[in-house]
Amino acid sequence: ARNADLEEEKKKLQQRTVQLETLVTQLQEELNELGREHNSLKQQHLNLQDQNAALKQRCADAEEQWKALTQEHEQLKAKHVALQDKADDLTRENARLNKELAEAVSRANAEARAREVAERDCATEAKR
Repeated sequence: ARNADLEEEKKKLQQRTVQLETLVTQLQEELNELGREHNSLKQQHLNLQDQNAALKQRCADAEEQWKALTQEHEQLKAKHVALQDKADDLTRENARLNKELAEAVSRANAEARAREVAERDCATEAKR
């Protein structure tokens, strides 16, 4: 009876060993699957870090470009103001010169009329 009990106990232990080995195999497979998933997620994380770094660089580049364009815009505004001032000065100078020209033409015309009158008077005097 004792031998039979021991055999029964041995048989139960062998069955339990098989169950545990099966469980260990299943757990090992799950662990391997989790390891693959972990590696995949790590790779995704690295890829996202690379993308993030690239986007940060693009942002920094765009910011530099924006600063340069803003500076260029300010310079062009200043040039525009200077050119507008120059145009205003030239417009005033042109008006002054036009006035002088008109006065000179008026004087020349008056002198020409006076000469004509004087020549006519001389001609009339000479005929007398």
